[in-house]
Order: sequence, then C-alpha cells, then structure tokens
Amino acid sequence: MSTIGELICRSNKDILCVAEDSLVRMHNGCRKRIDLIRPGDAVASLGGGKCEVESVVVDHVFQRIHEGLVVIWLEGGSSIKCTADHPVWTVDRGWCAVDWMKATDSYRENVLLLGVGYCCLTYANGYAVPRRIVGIERLSGRRMTYVISAGKLHGFFANDIFVHDENIAALTYESIGCYEMHACIDYCGFSQQGI
Repeated sequence: MSTIGELICRSNKDILCVAEDSLVRMHNGCRKRIDLIRPGDAVASLGGGKCEVESVVVDHVFQRIHEGLVVIWLEGGSSIKCTADHPVWTVDRGWCAVDWMKATDSYRENVLLLGVGYCCLTYANGYAVPRRIVGIERLSGRRMTYVISAGKLHGFFANDIFVHDENIAALTYESIGCYEMHACIDYCGFSQQGI
C-alpha cells in the first residue's frame, strides 16, 4: 500500500481535491489537517442513511497542485476551499459541484449544479445536520490540494462539510441513503420545508 501518491494525470482526468489546510473530522471527533492524514487513519464518514457518523479507514492520500479553487460558504461561517468539480452532498439533490459538468464527465457520476441556498450536510456532535450555502467565491492562484480514499461507499467531513472521497464512482444517491436521509433530517430537528 502506498503512502502519499502525487497524481499528475490519471487517464487524462483531474483529481478532485480540497485545500491543504482543510481540517478532516477524525473518528474520535477531533480534527486533523488533510495534509497530515496518512493511510490507516480512521476518519468520520456517513453511510447507510443514518444520522449518526461512522468510522472508515483511509487507504490512500493523494496530492496535487490546482489552480482556481472555489470557496463554499455556509451559514454560521464555516467554509471549504476545493476544486470547482469536487462534489459535496446536498440534502435534496445528492452530489453537487460548482463545475458539475466536469465532475459528471470525468467520473461518469450524476453530479448536479451546486448553488447558493442549497443545504449541505455538516458534522455536529456525532451527527450529520444540514446547513445552507450562503455564498460561493472563485479564487485565483495555485494551491496544493489533497483528497483521501476510504474504500467504497464513503465520503468524509472536510471543515465539517460532507464531501466525497476519491471513490466517486462507488458513491450514488442511494448508497448513503438519500431516501432515509430526509427522515434523518426530520429526526435531527429539521424539516424539508425549512431547509
């Protein structure tokens, strides 16, 4: 098993990444910079249509320099810097990205357009709760970016926002329980109309 792999090109596809200073939620609740994550680390994930967060083990960490990241701002002040084609999980639409066409073309996954007003799932005290996107900003310049792989059917929490890992082909709307997710949101004290 490799430690950190630098991906320059993979079948002429970019790798989807988050900024090097992104904080990944670990299985024990603490946060760790993504550039310090190593294979074998256990991170918090979400799967099976549960409100509760589960633990998955990182099997690969990838790094790459990217230009033109975006910042996605959520209510309450949290944000994430990522490539424009990096999908985040939204409550009513599933995987969405600012550059949804590139994400769909590169990964043959149904990724929809991400916009202001949509609700992402965020980490809060061991549960996934929705938070509304209040802004999206394009950045200039080059930055080192990272992404982790944690096996099939998993994403991870970067800056407490649920994003997919590099195994996007294995992540589908049903795989993390989209239909049960609405019940989960009601359980956590949110209604679909209120989000």
